[in-house]
Amino acid sequence: SPVARCFELADGSADCGPCPEGYHGGISETFSSGDYSDGPYGGWSIVDDGDIDAPSSWSEEAGTIVQSSNIGGDVDLALDGSYALGGDTAWTDYSLRARLKNLDDDGIGLIFRHRDEGSYYRFVLRRETGEARLVKRLEGAAEILWSSDASGTYEVGEWFELEVALEGSSITISRD
Repeated sequence: SPVARCFELADGSADCGPCPEGYHGGISETFSSGDYSDGPYGGWSIVDDGDIDAPSSWSEEAGTIVQSSNIGGDVDLALDGSYALGGDTAWTDYSLRARLKNLDDDGIGLIFRHRDEGSYYRFVLRRETGEARLVKRLEGAAEILWSSDASGTYEVGEWFELEVALEGSSITISRD
């Protein structure tokens, strides 16, 4: 069910809030990866933006890419860590859906509208604090667009789905 919806405004700020009951965002382009013939991690690139307990430790297990280190960053605002990057920087309207499992209570989530290592959006769920957070990073500076203390939980060791639907200036985040 939808968690949050944001509209990026012309001045670069955002108007965010919980989704209206029954809202489902539009999706115009879908990307999926699972073909590992493109080399390690099915053509996904690995990026570490955290420096605590770095580097990250990625592996492939039964068609799934797994990150098993406790990498983090000094900047708690941005919730830096490590991520697998796929897709195309030219995409504008698309959805990103992932099946995720965390064996720890630290942050887990999705990166989207990634232009470079200093400009992207990150949605993170943090079991240890119960927080869900949407962060915009632009030219290295991080800003929290939306957060909720009630939405960030997941069960450690249990699979769940997370989806981000991007349509124009609208960002809709849903989880099962």
